[in-house]
Amino acid sequence: MEQEISSIIKYIMSVIDEGIECLIHKIPMNFNKPSIYFPVPEFRTNLSSTSCYEVSYMWLIKVFAPDDLQAYSIASDIVLGIASNRYLIPLLNDDGTKTEKSFTIYEPRISKVDNGVYTIEIDWDSIRLYTEKEVMKMRKHFENYFIIRR
Repeated sequence: MEQEISSIIKYIMSVIDEGIECLIHKIPMNFNKPSIYFPVPEFRTNLSSTSCYEVSYMWLIKVFAPDDLQAYSIASDIVLGIASNRYLIPLLNDDGTKTEKSFTIYEPRISKVDNGVYTIEIDWDSIRLYTEKEVMKMRKHFENYFIIRR
């Protein structure tokens, strides 16, 4: 699992009650309520610079509970917990320990999906480096572009 994704899961699970079941990637037939479901996030890539690109993530996390009020309460606890930490998620090492770094997510939104089901939308951007071969290729491309424009 990617470092940022596992960091978000751990942070969310730390701000909610211990009795809430964590479901990752698939929902079993007879799952307990309340529970929180973390599907695989969606993403798109964008050019960022000659040495890196941006990955923009959108994650629709579902909260299941026996009734609307409980589902809303869990979802709002998560969103307010994220907001109270200035939208910063502590980044974790591969072994689950905290690093000295964190990353920012955009203001999450909650919406009702069905009776006893709320969705939390979490969006964030991640900057990734190109491979060295791609960096050199992009630099040459941009150098040629600016030479032609002069």
